[in-house]
Amino acid sequence: MSTATAAMWAELLKARRSRLPWITAAAFTIAAGFGGLTMFILQDVRRARSSA
Repeated sequence: MSTATAAMWAELLKARRSRLPWITAAAFTIAAGFGGLTMFILQDVRRARSSA
């Protein structure tokens, strides 16, 4: 194994055990969902108001 391959493998293992990528992915997923919901509501505001 070359040193570059060993270093990449070590970094991959560290990234898998870290919680930060999962938290970041969850935050972006929630933000995208909220943005989609907002766009859906803005398409027809009257329908959104009448369903509440």
